[in-house]
Amino acid sequence: MINVIEALQVLGIYSFTRAALRDKLGISDGALKSFISRQVKGRRAVHLRRGYYSVVPVEYLNSGAPPASWFIDGLMKHLSCTYYVGLLTAAELYGASHHKPQVFQVVTEDSGRPISAGRNLIRFYKSSTIKQADTVSINTSTGYMSVSTAEQTLIDLVRYMDSCGGTGNVVTVFSELAPEASSIKLKKLLENEKTPLVQRVGLLLEAVGQQNIALAAEKVLANRSYRRIPLSRGSNRPENSYSQKWKVFFPPGLEPEA
Repeated sequence: MINVIEALQVLGIYSFTRAALRDKLGISDGALKSFISRQVKGRRAVHLRRGYYSVVPVEYLNSGAPPASWFIDGLMKHLSCTYYVGLLTAAELYGASHHKPQVFQVVTEDSGRPISAGRNLIRFYKSSTIKQADTVSINTSTGYMSVSTAEQTLIDLVRYMDSCGGTGNVVTVFSELAPEASSIKLKKLLENEKTPLVQRVGLLLEAVGQQNIALAAEKVLANRSYRRIPLSRGSNRPENSYSQKWKVFFPPGLEPEA
């Protein structure tokens, strides 16, 4: 059994469940438990959640685990949880990341505790409307994973702004990501969002010089009444600037980081 991990890799299998491995090896539960324990202690496998493990290829021994993109889809299917890779992680995949994200961010229907796997730190963010989210499948080294579209990512960056480095970081990512977005697709998504979020998205798009894309938010607001709000939801900080157009208070100097 000492070559099982290598054999799994040869077959293109980089993650496994206890049950699947037991069937493959044809051994008792006790022997299986002992085998998996040895692999984890030897850093050839890492436990992720609920009897689900990732193989650790030799080239990732120093990292303690392969990249999260290698196993996130299989893990979420194992948990029977709808998900998509989003926020700053998705933005980076579109080439819009001024600073490399320190956390692998996943939007799910049910948030759970973070997962630490080697150098990976995976955080989950609950969304009650995840099944209406706009996503695409992106190929990975071991298969594929679900990722928010550029338009959905813009919306989520505002929705979870505090988890994305705050207004300063979000406006910088907006400046790099907005050119990848479609105004038509963004408008369709914003029509299903609450008015304050639409206001904030519009303001940020305009702040980074993307007036054409900001028209999507403007058109949605044309059919709604809306009130004055702070840019950062729940903010108690004094924000000295105000946009009459969007009815949003915002901190001075709201511009992308150079």
